[in-house]
Amino acid sequence: VLSLRQVLDIVAREYPGEPVEVEFEHDDGMYLYELKLLQASGRIIKMKVDASSGKIISVKARDKEDDD
Repeated sequence: VLSLRQVLDIVAREYPGEPVEVEFEHDDGMYLYELKLLQASGRIIKMKVDASSGKIISVKARDKEDDD
C-alpha cells in the first residue's frame, strides 16, 4: 500500500489542489483512498484511488456554483 504522500503526489500531476478530506478504506478486497480536493478555481474534485498502485479509479468534479 502506498503512503498518502505518494498518492497525493501522483494525483497532483493531473489534478492539482489542496486535499480537504481523505478517507482510507478496505472495499471489496481492495485498499482505497477517497480524496476530496479543492482546486484554485473553487472546483471540488472527489476521487477514488487504488492504494496499492496509485491508479485513479473514479473522478467526480463539482464547481462551486453547483452548491448555490
